Amino acid sequence: MTPYLRVANVHDNEIRTDDIKLMNFTPEEQTLYSLKFGDILLNEGQSLELVGRSAIFRDEIAQVCFQNTLIRLRANESVSNEYILEYFRHCLYSGRFQKAATQTTNIAHLSISRLAPIEFPLPPYKEQVRIVSKIKKLEILCENIKTKLKSAQQTQLHLADALTDTAIN
Repeated sequence: MTPYLRVANVHDNEIRTDDIKLMNFTPEEQTLYSLKFGDILLNEGQSLELVGRSAIFRDEIAQVCFQNTLIRLRANESVSNEYILEYFRHCLYSGRFQKAATQTTNIAHLSISRLAPIEFPLPPYKEQVRIVSKIKKLEILCENIKTKLKSAQQTQLHLADALTDTAIN
């Protein structure tokens, strides 16, 4: 039995390994569906707002395969897999994936043929790396702002409680 990743394991920029399933794969299927460090996985079938969620495989599990409800992209040396991931995240949050997907009942599908028409800007490698670096810095800045906002909200609650206590006493 071989461990495999499925849609439930691929979250936004994260592969979760707390619920890994096992399945029999033939040797041919293992070759076809095996993952290598740096492969990008994209959810092909999901609710409309989550279709296209993607993450980079970073050897979270050894000798793992992926289910065919995921799309694997393996970048060559002239393309940064981090850049591809960030562009996929852009497509997810800007609604491009949702517009390209087809929907049946509750499940949206984003097949390879539906992905193909989506424009994919590909700057030189150094520019890809610069873009990713800038995005990472902005994400850190946003996290710091969120932390400070939570702290300010807590302070506001404590002040309101203190004022109420003072007014009552």
